[in-house]
Amino acid sequence: MTNFRSLHGLLLLGFGVMALSCGPAPESLEPTGATLPPTSTVAGSSVSPAPATVTPMPAIPEVLDRTCPPMTGGAPPIQLHPDSTDYSQEIADYLSAGGSLEELLSELEFLGELSWEKKVAVLSVDVTGDGQLDVVVESLWIPPEQTLSGHAYVLTCAAGRFVVTVVADFGFTASFANPSQNQTLGLRAVEDLTGDGVPELLFSFVETPEMLPVDGQSDYVRFFKVVGWDGTEFADLLPEQFPTRPAVTVRNGDGTLSDADGDSLKELVLRGGAAIPGYGHPFLRAQTETWGWEDSDFALRCIVHGAPTYRFQAVEDGDAAVLCRDWDVAIDSYQRAIFDESLRTWVGDELGLVPAPEDERLVLSAYSRYRILLIHLANGTDDAASVVHEGLQKNFPTGSAGSAYAELAEVVWDEYSASQDLSAACRKAVRQAEAEGLAPLADLYGYFSKLYSADDYLCPF
Repeated sequence: MTNFRSLHGLLLLGFGVMALSCGPAPESLEPTGATLPPTSTVAGSSVSPAPATVTPMPAIPEVLDRTCPPMTGGAPPIQLHPDSTDYSQEIADYLSAGGSLEELLSELEFLGELSWEKKVAVLSVDVTGDGQLDVVVESLWIPPEQTLSGHAYVLTCAAGRFVVTVVADFGFTASFANPSQNQTLGLRAVEDLTGDGVPELLFSFVETPEMLPVDGQSDYVRFFKVVGWDGTEFADLLPEQFPTRPAVTVRNGDGTLSDADGDSLKELVLRGGAAIPGYGHPFLRAQTETWGWEDSDFALRCIVHGAPTYRFQAVEDGDAAVLCRDWDVAIDSYQRAIFDESLRTWVGDELGLVPAPEDERLVLSAYSRYRILLIHLANGTDDAASVVHEGLQKNFPTGSAGSAYAELAEVVWDEYSASQDLSAACRKAVRQAEAEGLAPLADLYGYFSKLYSADDYLCPF
């Protein structure tokens, strides 16, 4: 394959793996840190599901004819499209005409401009849970100094033919200037992430403002996508920000799959967040996010930020620690927001962010005390909660800056004292806050505001 670099070719037949690859060995990603392998696969499940999170996957009805055509080789070659990289139907026709998986891999590697970088994979693995091997295909084209294009497909058998589903479209996304880093684009893993015994498909892609190849000075966002069989079709399992853009992202970083909580299911752990030196905004800082399966969908389980520079960032750290159920860190972060004189107040910049109001510290202090009250109630330390409650009522009288959180504390305290039910107290506080139009605290910070729900920031218990 002269004048051609195949970044990755992988052929999985039954339970055996044969890797076909050309080009240099992968180099470590920038920024440094653990990253996912270029493509890892499983046939069936090697994971013991956690009893608390198992959701049985419906099987394909037995009445369907799942007969596959014989793949003995010799199918007509796939013809190049003049203006599209979607070869879904051509791949289905090729395999239905008897083309073998080895031949399909070769067809895709030599399709298109031979000087372009490509990332190609052909895998045979059961991704529908019916006990029959399906075919997973990835074909990415990476032209020099242009946007990446390509797709991922799953092919299942029906009545002696292959039926294809496009499960990922990577059109008009960016690539890396370093070819070895392009192995972290597209298909990343085939592994059971939900505990149902059927593997999901994990993908990632990157975008930059100019959509040029990412180099050491580029500020970029990496998006993650998980596709799994829901019993009738392949579905996106990660939350979506927009119809074509997943909400699970990391800035200038990557992710790894690891069992972070010991439940025998791997979580998606994202590390990054900081701006490239000389680029981005000072609000940006390093962070680690952990996403895991929760009964019927993926949910954000934990966020850990780098050290705060601004007072509101200490509040964000407290909120993040509550999400992680790390009470000591949460209380320490809130107390920093109240008492730490080294933390700065944001006053706006040339980017046009909304400047922090003059009473920022009072509002942040009231909110932080309110959250500490909730933590004490959640942990049964009612005496400590009483001290915080009394301090809020004394220091933030009606009409003063931050008094809205003293009023919410009063609602929570009265309801909890009567019912000893923190969830009921939270619901009552949220209803009152919504009725009064109390806005999320982070709306003070313009474009970089956190998008809190009322439950998140008012009473997440």
